[in-house]
Amino acid sequence: MKLEKRAADTNDAAQVSHQKPEKKERTPILIYILILFIAAFFLMALSFLSHQRSNEQVLGQLSSTANTLESLQTALEENTRLGKENDSQQKQIDDLQAQLAKLEMQLQTTAGEKDSLEKQLQSAKDQLQAAIDSHAADAAYRQKQLDAMTNLYLLQNAFQAKEYDRCREMIAKMEEYGQVELLIIPGAALDNPSPGIIINGMYNSPHLIFESIKRTLEGIPTENTPAAN
Repeated sequence: MKLEKRAADTNDAAQVSHQKPEKKERTPILIYILILFIAAFFLMALSFLSHQRSNEQVLGQLSSTANTLESLQTALEENTRLGKENDSQQKQIDDLQAQLAKLEMQLQTTAGEKDSLEKQLQSAKDQLQAAIDSHAADAAYRQKQLDAMTNLYLLQNAFQAKEYDRCREMIAKMEEYGQVELLIIPGAALDNPSPGIIINGMYNSPHLIFESIKRTLEGIPTENTPAAN
């Protein structure tokens, strides 16, 4: 009995001696696990903080990108509005250019018509001036011819009154002033080819009357010339 009791005590003592080293071996493992847990927690905390900072940066970038997109959208809308205004202004410019081209064509046509009208007007002025000059020249010629006819009438009266010296003076003045040629009337019919002044109550042409009086006076002596015996 005593031997069994001793054997049992010996076994208990051996178990106790075996249990004490096991407790000493577990302590470093627990510390190592704790250290690993702390390190893992620390790494997780660092990762969370890093992720949080990265998220903040991403959010900042997204916010900046959103602002940029908003600015870009505003710029695009403004560009679209300006494009529409530019199209409207370009249409107005095209319309104005078309109107300008039309006005230039009208102006060229008007200029051509103006030149034609000016030429017609100048031609009409020239014709009018020529008519005025011709009328004035004709009137002047007729006046000279009338003066010559008047002097011929006076010459004829003086000849009929037998004022021969006065007739010679009048003939000299008429020849000096060139009135003899004015007595020539183209197409004047001669009632009689005789050089007489009045034949059967009819007169010959003015120039023929002048020449007849002049030839008749050549055969009549002047008052200072004695008559031939």
